[in-house]
Amino acid sequence: MPPNIVHRYACKLVFGKLFYIMGRELNEFMDEPRIHLGVKHRALYHDGAFALTAMSMLNDVSAYFAVKLHVALDIHPESYKLEDLIKTELERVYTDIFIMDMYLRLVLGTRSFEGMSKAMMAENRANLKKHSKA
Repeated sequence: MPPNIVHRYACKLVFGKLFYIMGRELNEFMDEPRIHLGVKHRALYHDGAFALTAMSMLNDVSAYFAVKLHVALDIHPESYKLEDLIKTELERVYTDIFIMDMYLRLVLGTRSFEGMSKAMMAENRANLKKHSKA
């Protein structure tokens, strides 16, 4: 299990910022139970449910992936170079986005992320044209 300085460095490297939850830095918050539980602290805050909670509390999808990166660093502190680990995590991110995109299309019958993005870009272009004429 790497020290929190490694977790913070990875967050800054990947996301360009640190995340704060309930007044504490996210990685410190996740590892706080270590004081009382030792290695068993990973039973708390080191799962997908907490990743979703962090994302919703901070209203930032990057927080979800920051939790996932923290867990990956805990599991493989020495077996990967940080760059390889980040690449692996990013591949998982793209897989998650693909799955969510398919869910939007097939289950909910809505437009895909790509379609929604194109529609938003077209709307922005139309607004720019409208405002530039005024």
